[in-house]
Amino acid sequence: MRPLSTLLLLTLIPAFWACSGSSTRRDELAVSKVVLYQNGIGYFERYGTVEGEELRLRVRPDQINDMLSSLTVIDTKGGVASISLPVEPSASMMMGELPPQVRNAGGMMSILEAFRGAKVKISGDNTATGRIVGIERVNEAYRVTLLTDSSDLVPIDVDKIKRVELEDRTLTVGLDKALDATLGDGDWKPIELTVRFPKGGTHEVLMSYVVAMPTWKPAYRLVIGENGKARLQGWAVVDNVSGEDWNDVRLSLTAGAPISFIVDLHSPRLPGRPDLTARTYSSYSEAPPEAIAAWSDPKPVAQPRASSSERSKPKAKKDYAKESYAEESAAYDDFGAYDYDGDYSGAYAAPSFDDGLMMNSIEASSEGEQLGALFRYDIKVPVTVPDRSSALVAIVNADVDGEDILLFDPSSGSARASSHPYRAVRLTNSTDFVLEQGPLTIYKSSTFVGSGLSAQIGKGQTVFVPYSLEPGIHVEQFDNWGEQEQRLVKIKDGIMTVDAYQLYRSDFTITNHQEENGVLYLRVNKRAGFEMKESPEVIVQGDVYFVRAEAAAGQVQKTSAVQTSRSTRTLSLFDYGAMDAIALYVTDVNADPKVKGQLESVVAIQTQIGDIEHRRQALAERQGELRARAQDLRSNITVLARSTSNAQLKDELSKKLADVDAELSKIDRELVELGESKYGLEVQMRELFNGIELSSN
Repeated sequence: MRPLSTLLLLTLIPAFWACSGSSTRRDELAVSKVVLYQNGIGYFERYGTVEGEELRLRVRPDQINDMLSSLTVIDTKGGVASISLPVEPSASMMMGELPPQVRNAGGMMSILEAFRGAKVKISGDNTATGRIVGIERVNEAYRVTLLTDSSDLVPIDVDKIKRVELEDRTLTVGLDKALDATLGDGDWKPIELTVRFPKGGTHEVLMSYVVAMPTWKPAYRLVIGENGKARLQGWAVVDNVSGEDWNDVRLSLTAGAPISFIVDLHSPRLPGRPDLTARTYSSYSEAPPEAIAAWSDPKPVAQPRASSSERSKPKAKKDYAKESYAEESAAYDDFGAYDYDGDYSGAYAAPSFDDGLMMNSIEASSEGEQLGALFRYDIKVPVTVPDRSSALVAIVNADVDGEDILLFDPSSGSARASSHPYRAVRLTNSTDFVLEQGPLTIYKSSTFVGSGLSAQIGKGQTVFVPYSLEPGIHVEQFDNWGEQEQRLVKIKDGIMTVDAYQLYRSDFTITNHQEENGVLYLRVNKRAGFEMKESPEVIVQGDVYFVRAEAAAGQVQKTSAVQTSRSTRTLSLFDYGAMDAIALYVTDVNADPKVKGQLESVVAIQTQIGDIEHRRQALAERQGELRARAQDLRSNITVLARSTSNAQLKDELSKKLADVDAELSKIDRELVELGESKYGLEVQMRELFNGIELSSN
């Protein structure tokens, strides 16, 4: 398969090559299989014939750790004796071996200061050779002083120095190593691995390893057809930055991200050790006491700041925008400009862009296989991808269930989406593949209508992919808690089981200002512990419901989505809420007739008990009033008893008190009788209820 386009151009050091003996041949172990993953790794297999006792492999340093952790070498005609590679000290180790003045060396001033005492040859307006004594600042200028072999002190202005030669070979080598370590010289040199075989001759070698590679990127095209069908094409964008061509390789693309990490297996590890010198040697010397200052500490002297002329000035930025525009213009001219005076008859004669043409445009030669949590596309035809290029590889070309719909999704983050639906595609993955997340370009009636981003779609899963906002339809949503409902489901041994339901309603008002009907799906978030009432017009996707509704042209419609939460509890006959559950069962047209009749008798007795309780409450209120009246009369009679002039009034009050006491006695007797009647009815109702059996469906 030829690459369809060159999308990416990179200049990289070749990642891997092999040589046997003293020859250098890149085709001895050619790449035979490539598996790309979504987490930035690639699995490679190589196969070839090697002559001799050694196979030398040169590997990029940035890939050596992955190679060491995953490399497998098999000689199909024998065995592998050993695999060796040189040890490369790290930059930190190299710098640690150098003296501080070399490690910290910077520009000219820093070099001259760090190398004080070193012998140098300085060339400028005049030339002098000697040891660096030091650098001093004189009249806004810097001057270095050399001590010559003749014991002369020679001052030289730093800004007039043109050349400095180090006469000390050790410092020269150290500075060179420091620069190599700082540059990361080891990161640019390929590392050579040597595979040794027990004996010479011909070896048929199979090799596999894992290294870092760009992820493959899916892209999809969808043409919406009629009767709920659509044509889906899937492409994979594959980037080859390995450093060599992939010629007729077996290519596999894995959807999923297995765990992968980096471990430095190449750099030597030197664990730190404790320094026990203080335990080994004892010191008998004693330091003198510190001097005690008899004056105040002087204020620190402010150091002079560098002038603006001494600071480095930023370099002028390159105008990349103009260069990019020039490049784009050149590319456009190479492609060809539009001819406005030409004949467009050929364009009008071109066929329409439909799913039939798409079906025949490509051949998606791939097979899918589920590997635990991973899904792998195996491309059945050999694939060729040149180095430093990208290719489009067809992986899917099939008819799927899909239709153009409206989707109301206020959670999308757009302010307008809180009152307007999206134009969207309802897509069911009826292929044999898992579709990875990627861009989806949508066509309808031979016209591009929009682009969307699909999530990962498993086999048989339905998703909604929005591609544009529809301002011609307005949706209002109101959420509220509904009333509590109860249902009697079981009675046994005088204990009833009751299911209680809490309702949560989402009410929608849909106003369609357009002249065409539409199918609208309303997104409703699932509340924890709640379930949507069963309906064939609801699609469940995880914690989200999509409720189907019709958006009739030019009309205002209302619809609701009701979620319920059920809780089960057990009640005895006289618990709170028990009679409410019985009353609901009695009014249910689907209730068991026998049980319904028995419970109606229970309800009738409960009604009598209720009447008695109502009478008792009325008598209790009257009893309280009479007792207060009696207490007041007794207080007045006590006061009047102290005077003989109020004898007549006292007698009248005493008569009233006797009437009150008589009525209280009557009430007391009636309350006792009502209590006895209530108790008898409760016993009767309990016995009746204990004989009722109701089984849950």
